[in-house]
Amino acid sequence: MLNFEDREAARLAGVEQGRAERVELEAENRARELLHDWTLEALGMAKREALHGPAFSQLVTDSGERR
Repeated sequence: MLNFEDREAARLAGVEQGRAERVELEAENRARELLHDWTLEALGMAKREALHGPAFSQLVTDSGERR
């Protein structure tokens, strides 16, 4: 039979585990949001390139390079 201290230790361990899982879940969600944003940005760039062609894309790339 478990005494009060054992039950309290188990409860606190559960609380800490829940907090750790919440932090991990928040990090995963943020990573998904960033990946989604970057994917939409890349899609937009691909659509612009399809409209303007490779010569325009090369011009944009060249103008953005550091000298």
